[in-house]
Amino acid sequence: MPAAVAWLLLCALTACGPDPGQGDLGELTWGQAQSHLEVLDGLPLVSANWHGRHRPYVHDGEAFRAVIRTEPVGADDLDLYAPLPLSPREILLSGTRSGRAEHDLYLYDIGRAVLVNLTETVDLDEGRACLHPESRKIAYRAGAEQRFARVGQGLEPLEHTVLPALHACLFLDAGGVLGVERRPAGPVLQRCRIDGVGVACREHGALRSLDHVLGLARTDSGGAAVVGRLRGAPFRSIFLLDASLEGLRPLAPEPPVEADVLGHSAGAFRLGRESRYWSTLDPDFEGVVYRTRRIRGAHYAITATRTRGRTLARLDSEGWQLLDAPAAPPQEPIAFPEELWLTSSRSGERYQAFRFAPVGAKGVVVWWHGGPHENVSPRFNPWFHALNRLGWAVLAVNYPGSTGRGAAYERRFEPRSLVDCLGAVWEHLAQSEAGPIVSWSVSSGVTVQSLLLGSRLPLDGAVDLSGWGRSPVVAQAARREVPLFVIRGRNDANAPSPRVDHWYADGHDIALAAQFEATMEAVAGFLEGLE
Repeated sequence: MPAAVAWLLLCALTACGPDPGQGDLGELTWGQAQSHLEVLDGLPLVSANWHGRHRPYVHDGEAFRAVIRTEPVGADDLDLYAPLPLSPREILLSGTRSGRAEHDLYLYDIGRAVLVNLTETVDLDEGRACLHPESRKIAYRAGAEQRFARVGQGLEPLEHTVLPALHACLFLDAGGVLGVERRPAGPVLQRCRIDGVGVACREHGALRSLDHVLGLARTDSGGAAVVGRLRGAPFRSIFLLDASLEGLRPLAPEPPVEADVLGHSAGAFRLGRESRYWSTLDPDFEGVVYRTRRIRGAHYAITATRTRGRTLARLDSEGWQLLDAPAAPPQEPIAFPEELWLTSSRSGERYQAFRFAPVGAKGVVVWWHGGPHENVSPRFNPWFHALNRLGWAVLAVNYPGSTGRGAAYERRFEPRSLVDCLGAVWEHLAQSEAGPIVSWSVSSGVTVQSLLLGSRLPLDGAVDLSGWGRSPVVAQAARREVPLFVIRGRNDANAPSPRVDHWYADGHDIALAAQFEATMEAVAGFLEGLE
């Protein structure tokens, strides 16, 4: 029996899914793991909202086991993300209450079953931590600053001047940390030396040739690498840092195809292009691979498929095998995704979209994802699944600014390109879709929706879900007399609106199945009025 199992007790697991007797949606699959994968005492460690709030779990080879065996007092509205093992009996976690943007750092003692808030701040956002477990040293972002400390009974600060916050950091050893600082002119590499109880950081020039950095990584040989994009290059790649920290060299061998390199582990690349994210360990896998890691001689990954949200998978001779999560069972989708490339008659540009449509759809929801540097992929999406159950088709568009098509496409998140994309989408709708057309924006996708409402393109309704910044669509929809439904989180300070039609309790995103159900019940009434 693995050592970790000796102190992990199986929780009394309860399904995280809606009551099948509630509403018209039926049972929905909602719970999923975070795209974060670590190792605790030789076992894969993830965080997932399978039972409501995000909590850490390990997989012992047979089943997932809850690391937090008894719910801490006062943690009923606390999500715990990004677990980092400090020792076989302790994990560091990022925590946020009711979906607020501000995070604190928490330490959970597994043996004593005690959760402690290490930072205890209301308005200061702490996170993006990196650890050196042997020395118990930690580096983390605190608002616009970087801080260093040792983890004891609490955080024991190390002495240093005000340091700029780091987007990513990596301990080289107990005395040195590499960090990436984001500046308007481009990323900057910082090397921070820890001498006794003091810290001093110095800039190095290794990143001067990059225009974007995703993060830092440890190579299989124990060196340091950076994942980023060379200025002028179409896709991201992975580079080794030279000993002087003043230069880069490509990791050899090169990836087998031209695509965004998003990671490298055990000789395998994780790649992304045109909404496909895969590992060269199993290039034929039809799902999405978010993270890979070799643990005790086996390959693990966070994956999603057309029927399952994110969960842990293990590689065997037949490819990635998804491990059964302790949540609502996977569902057969109402409709499998159909990939479309929509061509603009004005510019000739092609725009990628995915159509999820039940037979005899009542109408179509055109979906604008957030980011904007994100994309929609052909995987299970609980929002699309719920809309399909209501009888509506979904056309999800990877508009200019989306990732997966290279740097030039990502930079085209501007009105002229977005309007051209809108034209191509509406040309397709005029030829192929029947029934009402509803536009649905998520977060910064509201920029596309605002341009749509400012145009003369036909539109029967709009849903504004957590638009980024002060959303203009309420006034725009009123001027055009387009029915509008506005959804907001009560703890989302980033999405003000002069009108809200449905509130959910969390922040910018919904984490709880019950809040998702209530939101979809409210949306169902709005859509019914448009049929």
